[in-house]
Amino acid sequence: MEFCAETSDETVVGSVVSAEFLGGMVRYAVDVGGQQLLVDQRHTRGKKRMEKGAKVALKLDPEQAVLIRD
Repeated sequence: MEFCAETSDETVVGSVVSAEFLGGMVRYAVDVGGQQLLVDQRHTRGKKRMEKGAKVALKLDPEQAVLIRD
């Protein structure tokens, strides 16, 4: 799953709930329709983190997705 600039039929829209710096990456929790998705994004110097409450679009690569049932 990755952040994208525009929405399409292949994206879902949500809002950032939290961001956690994990050294080489930032893990975002994103609320999409009441469900929380975790998105890991590579951390690069100078790249600004997304703020809590920011509206985002996410594109899912089905081959990279992992479903964890309750």
